[in-house]
Amino acid sequence: METEGNLYNIVDGPDRDALFDACKYAYDYCSFISVEFKVAIGLPPRLGGSYEAMKIKDIRISRVGHENGSDVGLNLEGTCKADLNPHSPVAPEWRNYKFKAYYNAKRKTGFISFFE
Repeated sequence: METEGNLYNIVDGPDRDALFDACKYAYDYCSFISVEFKVAIGLPPRLGGSYEAMKIKDIRISRVGHENGSDVGLNLEGTCKADLNPHSPVAPEWRNYKFKAYYNAKRKTGFISFFE
């Protein structure tokens, strides 16, 4: 997966079926399928650090592709609203982003990069 910008760790997320369903209905405003990713700001606990969950919402998956023929490694693209500032005040400063992500649907982990 080619990325630009900063990479953030996905520490939890949906299963493979939910991702394909979300992509299928991404622009069907009568049948929108919501998906959620828990994205870490800082190091995830398995790497010895602590993290704060990024504020992210309105995720729309516009592309799902298999990584190297794997049944669980997926390349994702889409749009969302997020607050990338870990020190933002209580009220999030939502901005629209495009994103690219690599996601392991079995472990429900991966990484994500945001673009304006």
